[in-house]
Amino acid sequence: MIKTIEIGTLKCVCIPNRASKRVVYMIYPAVSVFSEDWLTQQAEKNSCSLVAIYVAPDEWDNLLTPWQAPGVPKGSAPFKGQASEFYDMLISKVIPEAENTLATGEIDRRDLAGVSLAGLFTLWQWMQFNTFHSIACISGSFWYSGFMEWFESQQIHSKEGLAYFLLGIEEPKANIKAFRPVG
Repeated sequence: MIKTIEIGTLKCVCIPNRASKRVVYMIYPAVSVFSEDWLTQQAEKNSCSLVAIYVAPDEWDNLLTPWQAPGVPKGSAPFKGQASEFYDMLISKVIPEAENTLATGEIDRRDLAGVSLAGLFTLWQWMQFNTFHSIACISGSFWYSGFMEWFESQQIHSKEGLAYFLLGIEEPKANIKAFRPVG
């Protein structure tokens, strides 16, 4: 049975699959809510429980960015860089409450998927922590100021899981200069 929980300003839609000990967390903007039918189909198709975490538009640019940076495009509000706080909330509140709501028992594996700035967050946290087995970084905002330099300076630790990347094909043609190198 699908249940929705709210944790602070986050809305989390929980789709249990009692036959699976795997939970996939998806971080997505609240302006593009998936239908419950589609989420249920994805949970069944991928043999997992699924938690869609919707982040409000007014928090998206801040909660998912790893450090403060100038706004993009030029003239936009600067990014506040609250990814550490968001990660702490994910670990201390979202995961425990979502998994309690799912009521599937012990979890063997957690995966994380994110699109755009959530994709950036997904890779950023995976490089530092072992909370999630595998990640999917969909059109990750690798244009974020200082991110590629940070990434290249990191030691890549051995991981059991996999990292999936899907880069956008429109970025090299974007009107916003900062997006162009991503392609």
